[in-house]
Amino acid sequence: MSSYSAQVKATRRGFLLKMAFKINKIECCFCRKRISPEEAVSLVLDSILIHHKDLNHSNDEDSNLAFAHRKCHASYHRRIERELFYKGE
Repeated sequence: MSSYSAQVKATRRGFLLKMAFKINKIECCFCRKRISPEEAVSLVLDSILIHHKDLNHSNDEDSNLAFAHRKCHASYHRRIERELFYKGE
């Protein structure tokens, strides 16, 4: 793992820890189902991840980051890609 990706992972893990202890209710930004603080902190089975709301992965401001289920996140990006593909025709 490169030092940059390790730094990004540490930044995101720090965000998760801060959010988990600061907010009682954590939910997927897409389906709105509750995510327990334990799931958020440990990223159980990599099923929980951080979504960049503005799609800019360089923007790690807290206000731009949100929790998401991996499946919800993948569905969102597939939809966006589909919309961009058909818009280009």
